Amino acid sequence: MIRSHGNGMESPCGRLIENIAALNVRQCEMLCRFAEAHMTSVVPDTVDDLPEYQVNLSVEGLTELLGRDTVAALLKMPEALGAPSDVATRDLYERIDIFVRMYSPRTRPYIAFHSDTSSYTINIALNDDSGFDGGKLLAVNGTTLKAPLHSRGTAILHTGNVVHGVSKVESGTRYSLILFFHRKADSPAHVPSGPAVPAAPEPVLS
Repeated sequence: MIRSHGNGMESPCGRLIENIAALNVRQCEMLCRFAEAHMTSVVPDTVDDLPEYQVNLSVEGLTELLGRDTVAALLKMPEALGAPSDVATRDLYERIDIFVRMYSPRTRPYIAFHSDTSSYTINIALNDDSGFDGGKLLAVNGTTLKAPLHSRGTAILHTGNVVHGVSKVESGTRYSLILFFHRKADSPAHVPSGPAVPAAPEPVLS
């Protein structure tokens, strides 16, 4: 069963853009080390109520780790999905949730198909596929599953209504940096852009 969260966007189709350069190797390695040093498993995930295995960050905390210019670029990424470019971040978003997520056989090995609570989601791979087996990010594309390109340091951008999940990690550890952008109810209208991902029937994650 897909756990779906309304995100306030009117379109029945989601939008997904893949393989966008976001972070360099040094920044990715720094975030992986930070996650290893601060990882907890206490809080249940809202998707499946299993331990989330993630480290939460504020915009200020992420800026301390990555620098002001990098974070400013990350905060502008939703514009590729239709977010207004002429509105200040503080006026457009109610909040921005940021966290580093860990997947491994001994922690959280997968996440079931779901849609996000956010208006826009940025998902950045922090290590290459060579660091783990399995752990593929999968998104529903019509009646099929798509495995978007997701090499280290690159971002996948999608609207919150795109149904997606992560397949089981068989060995190694998968790290990703996630940003959830929650639009204010009274913020300016969404401007459609980028490729559409049609709504689809419920998939099965194996």
